[in-house]
Amino acid sequence: MKDKDKDKRFRVCPACNGQKVERISRGTILKTLLFWLPVQKYYCFKCFRTFYRFGK
Repeated sequence: MKDKDKDKRFRVCPACNGQKVERISRGTILKTLLFWLPVQKYYCFKCFRTFYRFGK
């Protein structure tokens, strides 16, 4: 349960501080060239922007 709360805390849009974000798949180039980086891509439904989060 604690891990889920920690994960939700990081799911905040850095542009608008909106909490309605969803994880989406990374682009093909990012997957192919930087496959070793622990990067996750998110989409904010409040401001309609995408952002990346480093780490697991």
